[in-house]
Amino acid sequence: MTDLNLVMIWYSLDGGVTNFTVNATGAIDQAPWAALANGEVTITFYARDIAGNEVSESVTLIKSVPSGLEPGVIAIIVVVSVIGGVAIIGAILGILLKTGKISWEKLKRFSFRKK
Repeated sequence: MTDLNLVMIWYSLDGGVTNFTVNATGAIDQAPWAALANGEVTITFYARDIAGNEVSESVTLIKSVPSGLEPGVIAIIVVVSVIGGVAIIGAILGILLKTGKISWEKLKRFSFRKK
């Protein structure tokens, strides 16, 4: 499921200091990913819709690149997993909207931001 109102998706590997636009393949930029040391890495994904609403979600993982495995393989797995999760959430929201269990008005007021 694709949100037709979505205009931009990007991510950061350093808490928002440096941002990277998600490309057509959904792969993480290999140069900054490869430059990260093994250990705990937090990737924050951001999305903006045509109304200017923004939402973000962070995923923390352990980067451990064994010898012989290219870092790009791990990055692609992470991105595909996150995008798959977003698609599942979108599908669930679509079902809830169609069945009337939730309304657009409630969704418009929803926010992940801490108050």
